Amino acid sequence: MDASAAAFLNSAGVALLVRETDAHRRAGGRPELRNPSRTVLQVLRLTGMAHLFDVVTH
Repeated sequence: MDASAAAFLNSAGVALLVRETDAHRRAGGRPELRNPSRTVLQVLRLTGMAHLFDVVTH
């Protein structure tokens, strides 16, 4: 998932990311979060959800 356009992520955004990528995780994969901002990464870390994604930066 391309996260480069997201400057901020609130609790609704975290919930959406987790919900929309749940099927991928249940199938044994780890969804990619591409080019997230430092703020988005910080929110995911603080909420304990960062481990659900492989972060890819270019």
